[in-house]
This record gives sequence, C-alpha cells and structure tokens, in this order.
Amino acid sequence: MSERISILLNGYVPEDGYAVSINESIQRILTTRLGERVMRPTFGSELYKLRDRDMDSEWRLLATRYIYEAITKWEPRVRFKRLQFNADAENGKHTFYLELDPA
Repeated sequence: MSERISILLNGYVPEDGYAVSINESIQRILTTRLGERVMRPTFGSELYKLRDRDMDSEWRLLATRYIYEAITKWEPRVRFKRLQFNADAENGKHTFYLELDPA
C-alpha cells in the first residue's frame, strides 16, 4: 500500500513554519508503526495493519479510527475534524485528506 497524506489546517494547506511542523509531525505519526521506536513503543499509528486488505467500508472505518486515535494521542496542537479518502485501485495508492482545526 502506498499512501499520500494531504493535510488542511483550518481549511488551508500549511505554509508557515508552525503549520508545516504540524504537517511533518502528523506525517511522521501516521507512517510510524507501533513498536518501531525503541524508547516510545506506543508512538505511531496502526495504519500498517491495513496493508494488503480490501478497501471496503470496514477498511475505511478502521483507517479513520487509527488516524483519529494517533492524531488525538500524539499531536496536541490540533483537533481532528474530517477525513476523506481517495483510492486508485489499479495502482493500489491511497490518498488521505485530513482536515484539522487548531487546538
């Protein structure tokens, strides 16, 4: 599974330094598997569990849950607002569009 994550903060794509650091933080959180960091075994998300699974309604529900839980736990500067998916079944690529509000 190849993912791309697009983030909107307060309805806009992050451009200033603070918002860009939030964007980078969320990218790091969502692409880190649980247990991957030795000193922080609970850091990251469970998105890796969805690899090689059919993208059906259960997949979307679990992806939303895993993303929500990870962002809520590890990025206190934002609040989760909305998540949209775009899937390219032929290439196996998924794009997540996250909409967040400042905390």
